[in-house]
Amino acid sequence: MWCQLRGVTTKTSTKPAEKMSIMLCMAVTAAAIRLPAAMQRLEAVGRPALQKYLDEQRAGAAVQSIEWLDVPAGAAMQHRLWRAIADAEEHGISQVLAVPRIEASAAAALLDLPEDATEGVHLSLLPPDAPVPAVVIYPPAAWRGSERRDGAERRDEAAALERSRAWVQRTLAPGALGFCPYTASASEAGAGLESLGVTAAPIAFGVSSSAQVSALVADFWRMVEGRMLGPGEGECSSILLMAPAWDGRWEEWKACVFPTLEATLVASGLSRTFGIVCFHPCYLTPDAEYLARHRFGHMHSTGRLRRWHNEVDETLSRSLSDDEVHWVGSYQRRSPHATINVLWSRQLEIAETRRDSASLYTRNLRRAVRVGFEQLHGEAQAERGDERGEA
Repeated sequence: MWCQLRGVTTKTSTKPAEKMSIMLCMAVTAAAIRLPAAMQRLEAVGRPALQKYLDEQRAGAAVQSIEWLDVPAGAAMQHRLWRAIADAEEHGISQVLAVPRIEASAAAALLDLPEDATEGVHLSLLPPDAPVPAVVIYPPAAWRGSERRDGAERRDEAAALERSRAWVQRTLAPGALGFCPYTASASEAGAGLESLGVTAAPIAFGVSSSAQVSALVADFWRMVEGRMLGPGEGECSSILLMAPAWDGRWEEWKACVFPTLEATLVASGLSRTFGIVCFHPCYLTPDAEYLARHRFGHMHSTGRLRRWHNEVDETLSRSLSDDEVHWVGSYQRRSPHATINVLWSRQLEIAETRRDSASLYTRNLRRAVRVGFEQLHGEAQAERGDERGEA
């Protein structure tokens, strides 16, 4: 069989040395053209072609490494992309990530991010005439060394895990509050839906010490890939990823971290596989105008909760001010540490068919009133070892 590429013709062979000669020949000649899709995935061909292209564009010297990501858009791609962004931010490393298995539109989606998501790291795509689609990552222009804020202040991960498990047991699992009817205990969720094809499974807890968006998002995708997608629904019901370095940064958590997570989830093609919920020690339900633009991960608006309470228990609803309704709604999303909760979308959709949201949130309001706002606030503060904070 004969192989021909842009005027260079050579005969294939079963001998390893001749095969290598053919591959090198193809790589050299392919550098000037866009490689066919099947050939793009061959690193032995694509990498030399890409390096030659970068050298011709006078970009090769500025790039410290080329990484070949022979994976489709998904968790693995997001994990590696954000690890590379974190490396650029923290260590000044410039890289080219070759992504031969995704289309141009999917590659562009990788870069469709909130303005502050990459904290000065520059991302771009190689032009369409590049032999292989690739993302170019450069450190911030004014980079002078790592400015990580979590090194000297690294939190005690064991304490974070202990506090979070105690919070799940106190607020979500069966008890005086029991806000989530599908949380069986501090270690298991997805309960009560067996008749609908959902089996209760362990909750995967994790802690990220990162104070930077890029490294946090890399930790998030590493955990999704290894602790959820890998084991599957039968082995993992959900993830609770704590990020203690963000405990005092609610506005950034709301305005940057969650929009970035949403963008990466869409770009990964997994937005129909996972749902994400926002928790934070200082969580405040945003107003209706904000939620109309950024609903992802947030509690329902106070206005919607009020309408549900009026439908289910008008007497209780009338006894409470809007501020009190807002407080209880916010409290249901307050955790000891800034926390990302990942759930299976399939299970969420099944739960929606079983539960009545108006009844559930009114029941939660009733239970919160019974315990008392002051006691709830005190328990939350004690849980995270802090007697200060706003109610």
